Amino acid sequence: MLSIADRVQVPTQPRTRCPNCGRPVRSLRCGHCGSRLPSWQADLLGTAFKKIAKLGGNCPETTNKGDTPTGAADEELPKDDTPPKDSGDVSTPRWLFDRCNELAVAVCGEPITLDVAAADWNHKCDRYFTKEDDALTKVWDAKAAWCNSPYTAPIIESLVRKAIDESKRGTTTFCLVPSWNYPYHDLCEQHGRIHRICSPVTFQRQDGSPLTLNNGFRTTSLIVAVFGPTIQPGFGEPIRKHDSDNSGGDYVQNVPTPPSWHNFKRPFPDGLKSDEYYTPDYGFELLRPYLPKDITIWEGAWGTGQLAEHIKAAGYRVIGDPTWDFLTTQPDGWDLLCTNPPFSRKDEFLNRAYALGKPFAFLLPIEALGGGARNALFRQHGVGLIIPSKRIAFSGTACNFGTAWFCWKINLPAQLTFVEAWW
Repeated sequence: MLSIADRVQVPTQPRTRCPNCGRPVRSLRCGHCGSRLPSWQADLLGTAFKKIAKLGGNCPETTNKGDTPTGAADEELPKDDTPPKDSGDVSTPRWLFDRCNELAVAVCGEPITLDVAAADWNHKCDRYFTKEDDALTKVWDAKAAWCNSPYTAPIIESLVRKAIDESKRGTTTFCLVPSWNYPYHDLCEQHGRIHRICSPVTFQRQDGSPLTLNNGFRTTSLIVAVFGPTIQPGFGEPIRKHDSDNSGGDYVQNVPTPPSWHNFKRPFPDGLKSDEYYTPDYGFELLRPYLPKDITIWEGAWGTGQLAEHIKAAGYRVIGDPTWDFLTTQPDGWDLLCTNPPFSRKDEFLNRAYALGKPFAFLLPIEALGGGARNALFRQHGVGLIIPSKRIAFSGTACNFGTAWFCWKINLPAQLTFVEAWW
């Protein structure tokens, strides 16, 4: 008779998912983004290795305590100078480099002349530094530089700090980095100007195969952070791929042109799940007592029109259109801006709203109070909050974070207005 171990198909490598980038991992640190597993997830992974060993599967060596696997961690743990798979040895698409070149000419009067993280086969400039050259030890000595480093957090942070130092010597650096919640992202917000990328980015590996990022849910989001002597922290114009960019020798993936990034809760057909939070009727009722009568309200992120219907039902005139791009369009005859913006684009919406100079109310996570750039924005212009005592259930589902109405030039009884929930 066959034993249990013979009858059961034994997995040789248990897997979990990285809490930061969502990629499958088989060790204590993600081989894609470099983040470590939290203790509870590491314990589960260690337990899985133990169970596999009991069933007769292959199990990496464990520590003396027998709690955590070390063999797999040693196998997949990326060193700081070793680019992880699929992110360190790829070629930046020509259209994206061309857009940054246009920004370089506008900022410093010259195109990009130095690639600080390149290889002999994928450099974008005649002058470039390879891994052996080590850009961290060089003086860059260029008016404009390009940096698309291996996507490992320690490497990115080192090069971002170097770019900040080089900005004091007159170099403007354009860094293509993932939008991960790591210390380097805070550096980008505090010292650089951030440009969102509103198109899928398809890199080319040395063997000619494609690697597509910035393409909605379950793919890494990318930004371009610009550091330079004349650069002010904040957010710049989004970077988009033009219809004429399907030439230039780089790999081009056949993807549909996405609709306007800023006005829809999901910019791509399989887009960001984190932006799918539509406002229930009581969400607007929290704000309504503090609004004057007989005003025209602009709903700047129309989405499905759910919030606009609630505003109309409360007796206000509302204007908006699902085809309008909030960051580039402004209708006539509006008095107050009221919207539930895509949470992944809240910084751009806030910058735009303050620049318009009229009263606004944004429904945002309370955590939006954090962040260096937003903190500076709130200190400069001011902000008031309407905070309910319960979480709002967006789209009829439970929500695992608190939200508030972020208000400006609206007559609130206090800067922090706490409201008792009735739902």
